[in-house]
Amino acid sequence: EENNLKWLNTSTKSARILVLPKAREYFERKQVFKSYKLIKDDENAPGKIKVSFGNAQSKNSIDPSQIITVIGSTTNNNELKVETATPVTIRVKDLSIDSSRTSYKSAMVLIGGGTSEQKSADVTLILEGENTFIGGFGRPGIEVGPGKKLTIEGSGTVNAKGGDNAAGIGGGDGGSGGNITINGGTVNAEGGNSAAGIGGGYKGSG
Repeated sequence: EENNLKWLNTSTKSARILVLPKAREYFERKQVFKSYKLIKDDENAPGKIKVSFGNAQSKNSIDPSQIITVIGSTTNNNELKVETATPVTIRVKDLSIDSSRTSYKSAMVLIGGGTSEQKSADVTLILEGENTFIGGFGRPGIEVGPGKKLTIEGSGTVNAKGGDNAAGIGGGDGGSGGNITINGGTVNAEGGNSAAGIGGGYKGSG
C-alpha cells in the first residue's frame, strides 16, 4: 500500500515526514515542522483522537484503534509528541529525530492526557527498519515519565540516546521512568552521564 505514496523532493535541511492514519490517507510537508504533535485526544469528538503536525495540517476524529505510521527524519531540534490518555499504536519506520542541539528537549515524549496530577499515557510503538531518537541535555531520546506506559514491539530497531543526566528511554534530569515493556524488536538505549539506558534520569528512579 505504501508504494502508492508520492514523495516530495526535499532538501537535506528539511524535515521529510509523513503521518499516515491510513495507507492511502496522508499528509506531506516540505518545510521543517516547528511544533509536532502526533496524537492528541479530540475534544470535539470524545473517544476519538487527532493527528496534527506543523502549524496547519491536521486530521481529526480518528479511531484510536488505527495504527498511525510516522516516517522521515529531522535534525532541527524538533520533538514528536504524544498527548493522549487514549491508548494508541504508532508505527515508526526508518524514523530519525535528533534534538541533541537543544537543551531540555526530547526526540519523542509521552505527555499523556486527562486531569490527574500525573497524566496517563499508553502507547504501543511498533518498530520497522532503523529508528533513532536523540535527546538534548537533560532529556531522554524517548521520554516516558511516571504514569506513562510504553510497549515496544515489531521487528525493527530503535536507537535511543539521552542527553547528559537523562535516560535513553525513560526519565529526564531528576525524573523517574515510567512503565516500559519490550516485547519485540532490537532496542539500543544509551543514557547520558549518571543516567540509566532504560529507566530513570539523574537522581530519578525506575
